[in-house]
Amino acid sequence: MAFELSTIPAGQVILRGFEENGLHKHAQGIETFHQLANPNNLLANQEITWEIPVNFQLRSIWIKLIEIPSELAKSTILINLLGLNNNFVEVIAFNLKAKQLDNQSLWVGWEPPLTIFPKESILKAKTTVAVESIFLMGKECYFNSVIRGSIIQ
Repeated sequence: MAFELSTIPAGQVILRGFEENGLHKHAQGIETFHQLANPNNLLANQEITWEIPVNFQLRSIWIKLIEIPSELAKSTILINLLGLNNNFVEVIAFNLKAKQLDNQSLWVGWEPPLTIFPKESILKAKTTVAVESIFLMGKECYFNSVIRGSIIQ
């Protein structure tokens, strides 16, 4: 008997289980989260860029600072939908001091409102202060194409 891991696409859910003699068994829906992270410390106003291979629903943002932020410290996330030139548009901007876990913590955490980045878009994150780590946590999601309205006069 051979057991092999299997993946079954099932609409908006991916079922995972195992395959035995050509039959998929014990498959259940699971959520898989992705983590976008920077590999090195970033200086103030230095940018980190990611190419997004899936439709990505942003669930939380975690930033570890080098030092306690000032009242003016800010972080921004920009997106380039076309992948051409430097056509980045600001999507999210927030004050780091306001999202700090506590007054002495170097960690900033935030769960933004519903935000979905389309597949093949390019994300860029930057902060006005030096950071040790930036983590964008999210999951792949099903994303229909845009439904455009009509103007009736």
